[in-house]
Amino acid sequence: MIIFLASLNFDEREFVEKLFLRLNFKMYKVAFNILKEKSDTQEAVANSFVNIMESIEKIMALPCPQIDPYCVTIVKRESINIIRKRKNLVVTDEIYQIADEKSTEAEFILNIDIEKLVKYVNRLKLLEKDLLILRYAEKQSYRQIGEVLGISEEAAKKRGQRILTKLKKYYEEDYGNEK
Repeated sequence: MIIFLASLNFDEREFVEKLFLRLNFKMYKVAFNILKEKSDTQEAVANSFVNIMESIEKIMALPCPQIDPYCVTIVKRESINIIRKRKNLVVTDEIYQIADEKSTEAEFILNIDIEKLVKYVNRLKLLEKDLLILRYAEKQSYRQIGEVLGISEEAAKKRGQRILTKLKKYYEEDYGNEK
C-alpha cells in the first residue's frame, strides 16, 4: 500500500488520505457486516484502498456525492471476493447446516445428493452463487444480503427464490419430477 501511495502525485495522495480519514471506519463496518471476522475485514479494507489508489483518476473525476458510495461498493465487492476465496465458491460441508431451517427450499437442498447440488450450483451465474453463499454459508438475512448487493430485502428474497427454483429445474431436467 505504501508503494501505491508513493506512486501518486501530491493531489492524489492528499485525496486518498482524506478519503481514508473519512471512509475508513465506514468501510470497516460494511466489510465486517459481511465478513464477520476482523482479519478478513482488515484485508478487505486494505485491498479496497489499493483498488481506490489504482483507480484514483477515475474516482477523482466523479461528482462529490458519488465518491463515497463508489468506495463503499468497492469494499462490498472486495468482501464478497474474500468470501468467495474462503468458501471456494461452494461449501458442501455447510450445506448440511441449513437443516434447522423449516422451509421447502432447505428440504429440497437436503434431499438431493451433494455432488449433484455442487454441479447445479456451478451452473449458476457468479452473482447467484454469491447470494447462495451469503444466505446459506454465511447465514445472512435477506436484509443483510440486500445491503451487500445494493438491493431491497424483498428483491434479495425474490432472487433467492428464483435461484432455488433454478436449482430445482436443473435437478428435474436430470431426474424428472421424482425426488
